[in-house]
Amino acid sequence: EGMDLVLEEIKTFNKGLEPIGQPYWATSKEKRDSGLQRAGSVVVAFPTEIQANRAIKNRLLIAGISTKVVKYHTISSTAQYTKYTGYGHLDSICKKDPKCLLYGKEHVTENHFCSIYKKKVIQEPWIIVRDSTNRGYHSIIHPSYFQILPNYSTLRPRTLVYIARELQASLAQNSPSDPDYLIIDLSLGVLKMQLINFYNAVYPEDPNNILTILREDILPTTLLDSSLLLGDFNTYYPW
Repeated sequence: EGMDLVLEEIKTFNKGLEPIGQPYWATSKEKRDSGLQRAGSVVVAFPTEIQANRAIKNRLLIAGISTKVVKYHTISSTAQYTKYTGYGHLDSICKKDPKCLLYGKEHVTENHFCSIYKKKVIQEPWIIVRDSTNRGYHSIIHPSYFQILPNYSTLRPRTLVYIARELQASLAQNSPSDPDYLIIDLSLGVLKMQLINFYNAVYPEDPNNILTILREDILPTTLLDSSLLLGDFNTYYPW
């Protein structure tokens, strides 16, 4: 899509530069066709580092326009960006202001410190698949917390608990095999308690679906003396 012309323009109007291979779009077709994108990025290869550095330093003249050139960086789509929520992005080249991944404040997550909040109970967390088998998930990583997810690895979990690393906590034995329901055992000195994290989802067309939790089945049959139920109950819905 016009890449032969890009090659010809570079060779004709940029002395001493001989691009190799076939250039390709770095900007997605969806963005290019949206009508909102006035400029895009193209990946071009040069045979030597000298030529590449010359293009970066002097820019490229294409269609009478002096175009900016930067080094192309490859990064895995699963590499977590540390300045704000996102993956497949390089911290070193991003010019956006940082956002804390936990609270959205104007600082990088690693600079977030909270001496009060030792547990963070979340429903509908931002989730990434750990591997290509879809078995193994995790959310935004923070050095001060570890994550506990449901005892169900086949479907995307919709409950998650962050626990401060100095606390003792683990997935409870009575935590059900369900992506929307999570029970953890928590030790606070001599106090032993359970946290129950619940996401209420209902699919009327299939009442026996694994994604559905009946209201009467929310609580386990046996509760510790100290137990806390937290969740997104979707009580504004008619069910």
